[in-house]
Amino acid sequence: MQFIDPDTVARVKEIDLLTYLQYCEPDELTRISPSTYSTKTHSSLKISNGKWMWWSRGIGGKNALDFLVKVRGMKFKDAVLQIAAFEKIPVTTHETNQALKSFSLLPRAPNNDKVISYLLKRGISRTVIDYFINEGFIYQSLQRDNLVFVGYDEKHKPKYATVRGTESSRFFYDVAGSNKEFSFRLVNNDTDSVHLFESAIDLISYATLCEKQGSDYKSLSLVSLSGVYNQGNKEQIKIPVALSSYLAKHDTKTIHLHLDNDRAGHNAARALTNLLSDKYSVRSHFVPVGKDVNDYLRYTLNIPYKSQKERRDCR
Repeated sequence: MQFIDPDTVARVKEIDLLTYLQYCEPDELTRISPSTYSTKTHSSLKISNGKWMWWSRGIGGKNALDFLVKVRGMKFKDAVLQIAAFEKIPVTTHETNQALKSFSLLPRAPNNDKVISYLLKRGISRTVIDYFINEGFIYQSLQRDNLVFVGYDEKHKPKYATVRGTESSRFFYDVAGSNKEFSFRLVNNDTDSVHLFESAIDLISYATLCEKQGSDYKSLSLVSLSGVYNQGNKEQIKIPVALSSYLAKHDTKTIHLHLDNDRAGHNAARALTNLLSDKYSVRSHFVPVGKDVNDYLRYTLNIPYKSQKERRDCR
């Protein structure tokens, strides 16, 4: 079983709830005084002076981690990983002597109506949505109608799944036992190039942009990295396992980076280029408008999106 390094947990505990909600769920906040906020979901939950209290339940806490565990009911590890992703905190894990927890997909809902509605609002074309649903890459979970992205191994056996909320309260987490070596991806063995994205949403957004331009995204290899985080100083980064696994199994000449157009994304692109340019042609493609590929897709469709200044990375 994997456990998260205590230093990672300590850094996550430094993130207060107000900061987390301001950047990840700004629509959830209601300002009731110059220094006090409430939440739309729980009007008796008050946030002030770096702490929060859910008065109707008698539950309180000091940080965003407490909130996700005590109010949202998330598992501790999932909550740590979600906040770490938001803050781009490097996550260090260790293996215990126990066997890794087995992986299984979440039960499916009888339809995908909420998932389809959510993705359409994000600008994803209906034909792209239908393709990924029909091929088993995305579906709607039975519990809470969440969006599930599935990653498969070379034998098309599911090995990875990441979950994203479809309601106004935004959240995401990887299903327990997921192997990021097989993160959400669309692989074409007949191409010698690969396109890399930080998130599954950006991947299917790029597929939609290709479709809009009249090109066939199914002729490409598209791989989601499930986040790109700096390791050590900002000029150094470990090659994400999803990428290293892909490169080990495919004859690749060109790597296209479609990372976020922010400081962390630029640092990651520069570091990956330094690491890989001796063996591959590495090309960075930052969106001309917005922070990420989905922002840019929505810009092209005149769908409102939150600019880089208004949010941080909350995949």
